[in-house]
Amino acid sequence: MAMEHTPLVVGVFDADEKARRAIDELKDAGFGYDQVGVATQHGGAPVNNLRDDLMHLGVPKEQAAFYDNEFKSGHTVISIRPDGRDEEASNILHRNGAYDYPGAFVMEQPPHPE
Repeated sequence: MAMEHTPLVVGVFDADEKARRAIDELKDAGFGYDQVGVATQHGGAPVNNLRDDLMHLGVPKEQAAFYDNEFKSGHTVISIRPDGRDEEASNILHRNGAYDYPGAFVMEQPPHPE
């Protein structure tokens, strides 16, 4: 039986050094740059609307709004397309100090429209 995997794992960091450690560990674990998204107020490409970007990637509206608010508060938001390595990606974020939408560190698979 095939397992359903999450389309995205997301974590919020309250300090840049924690986010950098998580990114380094993700890279060391073999996650590619094309799998990792970083939204930060401190440099990098500008983020116009994180909520809409996350929703487009399958994050439910309420969770996407939470991450957008955290981003607007100056926190770094890291998202990973885990490609079947959901638990590993989640553990790396958590181990490095990430917090998430209450009750859902690893996002559940959204229902498919019929």
